[in-house]
Amino acid sequence: MIRLRPRRMVEDATGRFPARPVFGITDMDHDCERIVMDFLMDRHGQVRYPFATDDLTALIERDTEDLDLYADLRRYGDHVEGVTIFNPGGKPSVKISRGLAVSRRQVNRYRSTLAHEYAHVLLHASLFDDSAGRPVSERTSRGVDWMEWQANYAAFALLMPKTGLALAVEEHADEWVRYAPPQAASAEGVSMIRAVSRRFAVSGAAARIRLEQHFYLQIEREHPETV
Repeated sequence: MIRLRPRRMVEDATGRFPARPVFGITDMDHDCERIVMDFLMDRHGQVRYPFATDDLTALIERDTEDLDLYADLRRYGDHVEGVTIFNPGGKPSVKISRGLAVSRRQVNRYRSTLAHEYAHVLLHASLFDDSAGRPVSERTSRGVDWMEWQANYAAFALLMPKTGLALAVEEHADEWVRYAPPQAASAEGVSMIRAVSRRFAVSGAAARIRLEQHFYLQIEREHPETV
């Protein structure tokens, strides 16, 4: 099973673990893109985007004990749509809510949930080596904590790899954008978000966040180097 290696371990302020991993942003971008590209080359002999849902589920199946796409997750909470269950000494299991999997109107959310749970597998499996059967869900934490932030970032890096994102921007943006990123609400910003959304089959909100993370759009918050 593939696991991403953190730069270092630090004290976990939430108290869930004695220590938590810290990942470099550039490391996650590089490693997630490598995983996607290697998988697509092995399966199709070429890299093409969007990263198809069938390919995404096949990748998860490769690196997990079980992928249940039609699970009843009500015991974890009314709004839980994805859960990763870690099995010490074995591969994790991923469960996706049946309601999300069969919805025709939530395809982008379904894809992002798949990628998010797979990101937990990549980033956090080692934390549960001594914690049998402990589940992790993106909907069970109050607010946004470090595990969910890391998994969200890696999910976007899997669905919108950095190199492919740069190519999409170059194809749909004017030359000056590289030197003066537009605001998200501007005509150029809206056009860029729509282009990335179409290219990678993600929501407009996901495309905007990913573009901000790599400074293709103006942002008001500082971009971290590690998370």
